[in-house]
Amino acid sequence: MVICRARRHGSWVLTDLRPGDHLWHRGLRFAWKKINDLEGYWTWPDVQELWPDKVMGRTEVVSVKAIPHKDYSAHFELELSYHPPGKPAVLKETKSISVSAPDKNGNYQIDWQGVFTAGKEDALLDRTPILGEEDGKKWGGYAGMQFRVSHRTNLAGWTILTSEGVDIKNTIEQKEGLELAHGKGARWLNLTLDFSDGKTAGVTIFGHPNNLRHPAPWHVTSMPNELIHTPLYASPYNLEAGRKLKLQHRIVVHPGRVDKSMLESQWRDFAR
Repeated sequence: MVICRARRHGSWVLTDLRPGDHLWHRGLRFAWKKINDLEGYWTWPDVQELWPDKVMGRTEVVSVKAIPHKDYSAHFELELSYHPPGKPAVLKETKSISVSAPDKNGNYQIDWQGVFTAGKEDALLDRTPILGEEDGKKWGGYAGMQFRVSHRTNLAGWTILTSEGVDIKNTIEQKEGLELAHGKGARWLNLTLDFSDGKTAGVTIFGHPNNLRHPAPWHVTSMPNELIHTPLYASPYNLEAGRKLKLQHRIVVHPGRVDKSMLESQWRDFAR
């Protein structure tokens, strides 16, 4: 689980960091929900104190290497360990994040790669059950790349556009049409935010064609608070002992609005 605050260069912050309703939401991040039936890998040790009687999995950042550049680009390398309290890792991750320099218009991109390796035993990656399953919840199915949206007091409206033709427009008080995108696979999803001061900016999250269950579903029923690209939406995934799973995403931050043809071109460039 890694923190990243996404913003348009020199301007508006697009994400919310540690919002009051979910202190463990850290802007743009990747988080698993359950591993081998143990909850808690989506949170941090300081927040786990909210549930003192509950045993929860730990996501531990083992090492961090940051390489900043004068043009405001940067590269990060991290090692993470996912483990029950006081026990060896059931899953390890080698993560690399490359942030491009912003162009003259303020566009920039984040290339995000995680390579997960199961420990001596299988690692069952799971989520809260979805509706239609035993004990299913309407908010179930989430685990993956999460974008926590800037606080609603900063916003006037928002638009979701996907590679599969979904186009949802809402004011900040509306939640119309989300069923068109929720639980549906898409190669990319664009979220454009209309800020209360009249400015507009957004972000597109691209999933690589080699990713697990590509094109993976999107979890959007919590909008305008958050959206998640979640390969586990429909079912858990068992990563066999010692095997690796690589997930790659590109996140493009942009001022103003974008059109589908431009996003399709960007996806083809990423998918090569």
